[in-house]
Amino acid sequence: SRLYGHSVGRWEGDNTLVIDTTGLDERPWLDEVGHPRSSSARIQERYTRLDEYNLQLAVTVDDPKFYARSWTWTRANFYWVLGQEFEETFCIPSEGIAYRDSLARPSGIDAQ
Repeated sequence: SRLYGHSVGRWEGDNTLVIDTTGLDERPWLDEVGHPRSSSARIQERYTRLDEYNLQLAVTVDDPKFYARSWTWTRANFYWVLGQEFEETFCIPSEGIAYRDSLARPSGIDAQ
């Protein structure tokens, strides 16, 4: 297994992109709250374009080792604003370390 697993995308109809991820390394937590995940976990992302301006995201976790049934981990709606500009962001070493310590560090290992 790989830390971020193996992802495969497919289209459902004309407006939904589905990405299934399996083969995750079970050491990192699923999120910052500390939800566990096993190497049997399957994470599914569904990006649905509702119309010209709206995109909907739903992320579902299915992990029979830790959870009795699948559950929706994230729901988000994105709206495109005409003329919207995004500032350029830079990944600096301290941000990489903060990410590692909050999400990527294997579960149960102190962040020191």
